[in-house]
Amino acid sequence: MIQEKVKVTNGIGLQSRAAATFVQIANKFRAHVWLEINNKKVDGKSILGLMAMGVYDGSIVKITVSGDDEQEAFKHLVDFLRMPFDASMYAKMLEAMPNHNDPEEMERWRKEHPQALQDQGKHTNEETALGE
Repeated sequence: MIQEKVKVTNGIGLQSRAAATFVQIANKFRAHVWLEINNKKVDGKSILGLMAMGVYDGSIVKITVSGDDEQEAFKHLVDFLRMPFDASMYAKMLEAMPNHNDPEEMERWRKEHPQALQDQGKHTNEETALGE
């Protein structure tokens, strides 16, 4: 399980399209994802939950990711929260990203992207720590 506080700096927080994109990214992975802000904790794969949280640019959220592909899921989700939101860029990224819930798709992707397997797990929690 990976759990860190992250400052949202994507320019728009998690409102409508950004929340939908976050959920689409989270659903590409088998790992469970939760976000917490102001003592409200929601499933990171629920668009209604995310939109109800009121996460704005500059908010600090606690993200928790747990599961066998947690490292990769964590990296993609934290990057999303930090990078300027660009809907067309994320649409292309999501199209190229394998669905970790589909074993056949993952096997095809691994064969086509052997370098990605070597890079997996290089992201460290220290890169996202904000401190208390």
